[in-house]
Amino acid sequence: ELGAFQVALLPEARTQQLDAMRQHASTLLPSLLWQLNQPPTPLFAPAAELAADLDAGECVPALLAALNGTVARARGPALRALDRLQPLSDGELAQLAPDAVANESLGLAWLEIVASRSSTECTLAALALLAAPSPRVRERAAAILPDELPAAAVSTLLAMADEPAAGTAALALLDRCPVTPEWVQALMERLAAAEPDTQVQLFARWQRLMAQEPVRSLLQRT
Repeated sequence: ELGAFQVALLPEARTQQLDAMRQHASTLLPSLLWQLNQPPTPLFAPAAELAADLDAGECVPALLAALNGTVARARGPALRALDRLQPLSDGELAQLAPDAVANESLGLAWLEIVASRSSTECTLAALALLAAPSPRVRERAAAILPDELPAAAVSTLLAMADEPAAGTAALALLDRCPVTPEWVQALMERLAAAEPDTQVQLFARWQRLMAQEPVRSLLQRT
């Protein structure tokens, strides 16, 4: 039954499969739980999706175990299913960010969920994924960040300036942060310590800032 669900590619066929499964959810549950307790198997991902489709709260412990387990490819599907059955808080998602940096499956799922959250905590946590080894994760992380970033993002972005994977995106995102005296001071300090190539980019931003009358007025008042 799970195999049929996995290969039902047409929307109509998929709906028919799902409707039938909902009618027999209680009889499907034992085999579904068995699959979810075998995260290395290829059927784990469709089983996790099915658990969410069936609103099977009984599967939450197995999904949590997979999310916190060591099978890399199971962590993303587990998180997606959990977000539908028992969503994690913003704080819990933020705690997962370091793992999401290192694991592409988890990182992509994590970003899908964080994209719908508007908290500063999630936004700041998402910055870490700009430095992920996976180009897909880095690209998606940059895409979900809001047009206006909190002032607290400045220190994180400046710290990434010299990183090969994240530096260019991090420097570009500085333009989304509100300009404050602390922002300018942090930029000056980072400029002094940066690698030569990064210094060129930071100095260009410094020049653009100083060319803005509101920014000059702000600094003169401090």
